[in-house]
Amino acid sequence: MTEPGRPQSPQQNTRAGEFQQAWQGEFQQPQYWQEPQQNPWQEPPMNQMGERNAVESARRSYSRIGASFSVMIVVWMALVFVLGIGISMLHREAAHWMWVSLLVSDCSLYLVAVPLAYLMLKSVPEEPTRKFGMTFGELFEWFLVSLAIVFVGGLLGNALAALFSGGMAQNRLDNIVGGIPAWLNILAVVVVGPIVEEWLCRKQIIARVRRYGERLAIVVSALIFALFHLNLCQFFYAFGLGLVLGYIYMRTSQLKYTIGLHMAINFLGSVVGPFFSDWSDAHSAALDAGDVSGPELVVGVAAMLYILLYLVAVVAGVVLLIVKCRRLEFYVTPAQLPKGTACSCAFVNAGMGVFITLTVFGMVLALMNVM
Repeated sequence: MTEPGRPQSPQQNTRAGEFQQAWQGEFQQPQYWQEPQQNPWQEPPMNQMGERNAVESARRSYSRIGASFSVMIVVWMALVFVLGIGISMLHREAAHWMWVSLLVSDCSLYLVAVPLAYLMLKSVPEEPTRKFGMTFGELFEWFLVSLAIVFVGGLLGNALAALFSGGMAQNRLDNIVGGIPAWLNILAVVVVGPIVEEWLCRKQIIARVRRYGERLAIVVSALIFALFHLNLCQFFYAFGLGLVLGYIYMRTSQLKYTIGLHMAINFLGSVVGPFFSDWSDAHSAALDAGDVSGPELVVGVAAMLYILLYLVAVVAGVVLLIVKCRRLEFYVTPAQLPKGTACSCAFVNAGMGVFITLTVFGMVLALMNVM
């Protein structure tokens, strides 16, 4: 697919086709309407003035993004603290109800902190791109890859959290899921959370900094997504999942794929998994007591089958991850940063420095069970 009205020579078309093969097996051009500063197949050096301008522009953009998310975190935590005190003064017991804590946290974040961050992010212009589709089979393969990443990342995060806290750390997500009604769990964790997080961490970040380099935009988006959870137990799998979701958005420019995948992962982790885990524990207890009725036996067997199927899916996801890592596609962007400058532009700036400091401090407080 080429941009209408822009003729290309046969040699350019041939080389483009060889270099850029789509997932569906067809040939398509990168998503950018604007010509890149460097040709994807020839890389002439940028002049010093253009290089300096690109680097400074990128550093300002990444700093603005970091500052926006820093303000979001501070406003979010401040509102949760103030509202928590107010609720405890009105009804002391209500302050300890998990569903009240969830509503206070989500309303503070989604209704106040996120809109404020968006107003700040708007000063960084978006890069207009074409949109491409993805088949159900491709999306399912990425779903299996995501399962493997969540499984391995969860084990690593829980192990490190237990190590650093002397075994006292708790995964707040598990506490939330186990302490709220099922309908609120589905609404908050499975529906609203993925929609807002994908819109914020994929579209609002990647669309504004992808012009400086696709790999860097994906990594920064994934890192902000992981740190934003303020939870070491979730950090590693959130970062890995963020890389997958960021790559899918980068290649399609459509949120419907990342939102759907994010919802599916959250549904398994917060609804299906806990359901079978509870029934499995009940089945084991009934076996020990020698009292197993027909329905309990059926559900217990179903739980065992679910665990087995999940482990098979994780193994398949690991294999697919290895295969897909060899087939990843990245394109030169309209303001591609010179080699050796990307990381310093993205992370050596005031905004990102403050954001990383705030979120790491929040993780430490969570490990100490202060938050």
